[in-house]
Amino acid sequence: MPMREFRMPLSGEPLDFTFNGRTVRGYKSDSIATALARDGVKSFSRSMKFHRPRGLYCGSGRCISCVMRVNGVPGVRTCRVPLEQGMVVQTERGFPSTRFDLLSVFDSVFRRQFDYHSRFIRPTFMTPFYQYVVRHLASSSRMPDSSGAFPALERKSCEVLIIGRGISGSVAQARIQKAGVRSLIIADRQVGDVSAPPSTAFGFYESGEVGIQVGSGLKLVKARSILLAMGRAETGLSIVNGDIPGNMLPEAIHQLTSRGISPGARAVLVGTNELRDRVRRQLEAVHSSIVAEVQDASSVVQVLGGRAVRGIEYSEGRTSKTVSCDLVIQLGPLVPAVELAQQAGCELRSSGSFWTVRVDAEGRTSVPGVYACGGITGLIREDERISSGEAVALSMLRSRGGP
Repeated sequence: MPMREFRMPLSGEPLDFTFNGRTVRGYKSDSIATALARDGVKSFSRSMKFHRPRGLYCGSGRCISCVMRVNGVPGVRTCRVPLEQGMVVQTERGFPSTRFDLLSVFDSVFRRQFDYHSRFIRPTFMTPFYQYVVRHLASSSRMPDSSGAFPALERKSCEVLIIGRGISGSVAQARIQKAGVRSLIIADRQVGDVSAPPSTAFGFYESGEVGIQVGSGLKLVKARSILLAMGRAETGLSIVNGDIPGNMLPEAIHQLTSRGISPGARAVLVGTNELRDRVRRQLEAVHSSIVAEVQDASSVVQVLGGRAVRGIEYSEGRTSKTVSCDLVIQLGPLVPAVELAQQAGCELRSSGSFWTVRVDAEGRTSVPGVYACGGITGLIREDERISSGEAVALSMLRSRGGP
């Protein structure tokens, strides 16, 4: 049964595409994942080891729960790819299918341990066979079709490369453009506007070049100044069955509700962070009910369900309580996204439970030509992040002889 949809005007014209051999209708404002969610699809893939069902989870391209084969290309994160007319989308994992996967028996048989590194080693002459089996258990992906070949690598250079489109990065971008700097490239770390081809910065190389994927193309960008403004990443919570379809992070909720799609009829919020109130408003807008809120994630006994969430069990004082629901929203800590800064060799500092990028008063990191601002430097308040973006933009302009 399709997900209940809040009737609101949809932006863009209808688009038809093929999913596992059948025609599905979405809209120009959709990503592939939201179009499938609108159609009622819950199981997007299967986990590599135990073949547990996976659905739309992070909505930001940071996990692999929604990966599918798109136009002959395997391993595509469907939550970050804009829907196009005539796309051919196929699930990849599962035998005989993602929805009915016989290999999920491993999840029941090996409840405690399935260590194939120590189990599949004797007799040694069987090693090639063991390796073949393990590889095929982990993934059923095929190589890309010839029609889905990637374009040639493109090399570009620019004055300024900004990675991240949050508050601080947007403020810095506006200030730099106002100063007349035209040689400017903007890239996302993961989250971005899926109405445009996704632009993901994925690597920082010793040559100083940054690898960026734009749609299906790859670029190596060399910039005189690089600004890291990736902000903070949403994280999930360690709870039993917190991975089955119906568990989502706030960004996935945003991706669905902003398109008028209800992610579930009965929601439970687990944990707490500063996105809590935003999630409440978004659920209200699509008429989803919040039936319980569990701020202490350690009190959750388990999420109930197999192919999808059907309830949650948690302790309340000395008693155990069970609530029926079809959606669990995990509000884990927001963690500074320092991965690219680490690759660049920037010095980090400990900030309680997290690492942040160490910068001076003008946003300079320990790597010449690399700047950072906003959430990855440990700033949380909005006014601080805005000031950070303004200050680092002025610093970058001064370094190139600007005002």
